[in-house]
Amino acid sequence: MAEMTGNINTEVDHLFRKTYGKLISSLMNKYGATRLESIENAVMEAYYKALKTWPYQGKPEHPQGWLYRTAQNAFIDIIRKETRSGETDLTDKHTSDLSIEEHLVDESVSDPELKLLFLICHPYLSKEDQLAFMLKTLAGLGDREISRALMIKQATIKKRLMRARRTIKEKSIKFEWPGEHELQSRLKMVHRSLYLLFNEGFYSTHQDLWIRKDLCLEAMRLCKYLADHRLSNTDTFALMSLMCYHISRYESRLDDNNNIVLLNEQDRSKWDPYFIKLGHHYLEKSASSSEEKSKYQVEAFISAQHCMAKNIESTNWKLLKLLYEKLYYFDKQDLVLLNLVIVHLHLDEITEAKVLFDNISINNFNSNKTIYYMVGVELYSRLKDQFQIELLLERAISSSGSEKESHFLKDKLEKIKRSNQH
Repeated sequence: MAEMTGNINTEVDHLFRKTYGKLISSLMNKYGATRLESIENAVMEAYYKALKTWPYQGKPEHPQGWLYRTAQNAFIDIIRKETRSGETDLTDKHTSDLSIEEHLVDESVSDPELKLLFLICHPYLSKEDQLAFMLKTLAGLGDREISRALMIKQATIKKRLMRARRTIKEKSIKFEWPGEHELQSRLKMVHRSLYLLFNEGFYSTHQDLWIRKDLCLEAMRLCKYLADHRLSNTDTFALMSLMCYHISRYESRLDDNNNIVLLNEQDRSKWDPYFIKLGHHYLEKSASSSEEKSKYQVEAFISAQHCMAKNIESTNWKLLKLLYEKLYYFDKQDLVLLNLVIVHLHLDEITEAKVLFDNISINNFNSNKTIYYMVGVELYSRLKDQFQIELLLERAISSSGSEKESHFLKDKLEKIKRSNQH
């Protein structure tokens, strides 16, 4: 029984990551955005009931449909309690689990999910609230995961989520496709949201998972929908290109023990040539659609350089230096400068790397300080300063909010200490 329960827990967790956004968007499409909090509670109730009943009754033939119907019934119960009336008729009594399942997996499901994405990017919501709200509502991420993804304190994330829900209710924001005049203004934030969703999948902040491929594929699916839509622009194509380049390296990012493999140690024979070719296609489409460069286009050019190089030594680091400098022009974040430190190290520009690193403030990384410390480890490895290497690794371990990440760092620290003893 314990083994069955464990299998069900894994199955429900997988379904949660795969279907949470679909359930939320489908129910919001049907019942409206002002009922969002009740919809979220109902959806969570559906997953909770699955954990409680499936080990005994068995997994239903159509689990996604079961979750949808259970969430819908839970939502109706919540509304009836709120209105203190048993007459509320919000359900489709004759809809089978199979037809609901087909609704959830059919290509048309992109409509309610894109409606949700454009709703989240509503001008009534601040840009800061939009990003946190998207990661919570569309991807089902927890507050801690959102905090690390945006490098913002968890308490701030909680406030932003509460403010977004309150604004939707008070302003009676409708769940509908925006008018033509609003689409282009919202598209920029839609791109930003998809970018963050993909990054959370590829560089997961989840407690137990290095990579969440389901989030990557969901971001790519929605981006592909936009790329094929008349709304698409140079940023849409560049973002799609960037995602293709990254996903091409998916199979090489984990070793046989499920530990992360860094870029310079990855087996490039595992990189998927189909997605690299697709990345080239969308990058060329982006470049030909506009002479002006954008942040996403520069990032895609950076990823293209890595995908075209046979190994780490043959990478065009001089070009990457120019590209990162250009990227910083578009996106003045210290994370870009950390990548530039790595480029300097590969060009043997150690002095430049140290000066740049010393001018980057750890305080700008808030809840995701580990990346700062690990770049410092790379720098001081080149300077052969063992004391600083161990100090930075210990700080990285203490700042890590993930057990898997902490284990990885401790293993790295132990290897370094053992090597120094010989």
